[in-house]
Amino acid sequence: MSHNLDKNMPPFVDEVVASKHGVDLPIRVFPLPASSSAHPSPWIVYIHGGAWSTGQHFSPLPWILNGFHTSGFHIVSVSYRLLPYARLDDMVEDVEDSTQWARDNLERIVGTGNVDLDRFAIGGASAGGTLAVLLGQRTSPAPLAVFDIYGAVDLLSPGFYNISSRLASDVVPYLPGADEGELLAELTSTDLSQAITFCPINTQLPLETLREGWQSDTVVYGERIERQINMRHAMRKYKMLINVLLRWDQFDNDEAYMAHVRSLNPVDGISSSSPPTYILHGDADVLVSIDQSRELARRLRKVGVDVGESFVSGVGHVFDAVYTSPQVAGYDKVIQPCLDFIVKHVGQ
Repeated sequence: MSHNLDKNMPPFVDEVVASKHGVDLPIRVFPLPASSSAHPSPWIVYIHGGAWSTGQHFSPLPWILNGFHTSGFHIVSVSYRLLPYARLDDMVEDVEDSTQWARDNLERIVGTGNVDLDRFAIGGASAGGTLAVLLGQRTSPAPLAVFDIYGAVDLLSPGFYNISSRLASDVVPYLPGADEGELLAELTSTDLSQAITFCPINTQLPLETLREGWQSDTVVYGERIERQINMRHAMRKYKMLINVLLRWDQFDNDEAYMAHVRSLNPVDGISSSSPPTYILHGDADVLVSIDQSRELARRLRKVGVDVGESFVSGVGHVFDAVYTSPQVAGYDKVIQPCLDFIVKHVGQ
């Protein structure tokens, strides 16, 4: 997952959805330019990725911003509390709360009569794709469409628990001063007051570069960010990411734990009332196998849900970061079909 810096992002409004256990839940709204539509416009909720442990809501993927604005949508980029203190059900709650907040507040931000609150879609990338599919199944009123960008949608998929050693911390070493014993002990903490809502994947970039690229003065480096990055490395080194995400340490037996996993496993929540769904994935993705997306598409079609897909040969995770504008080769075959699918189901 890249830092995704964008010094030229369109105008936005930053607000706070709520404070949970003393942790603010920020949100960034990118309104359509005032002259873009003479009618109330639809909107999307976008959820960032980062292995549920890093990432940021400040700067969505470039094609999200230019593609959905060009297609006539307001864009709401949401945050959520990160691992290990918050777990998957906490994240689902955060994004659901942010979606409801947007319904209650978007008109105030974009102007009276400029948004149709009932016409919206939810989407996300990687970890955000997981959350987007889950929100599509749970939130009320339901979105009119979902888009899933290489998300982990089958948490019980063979091999997904034992994420390959290519992701391990012996390849990406801990930052200086890390105490591995303390990090591992921290992975079982449920102290939600310690959670944070954004974190860079490393501290290699100068802080001012990161602040400028994310257009936020709230970004800081320091012990808390370094601990977050090191905890992510520890989860991957010991292949604990999914178990921490799903609170394995809170269950007395495997049967109860697996029932909990299935209750939060996106492909197990599919029904005939699931929203129309567009899926983007590369077949060379070693972080999340494209087989998960194929299974999602298969199960949705089986119950009669409309599905679109851009399954791209020879590319890996975050392959879509190259699509910075419609002029980039392949945009018309990979990105535009997703935008058209959302417009078809949500309308303009």
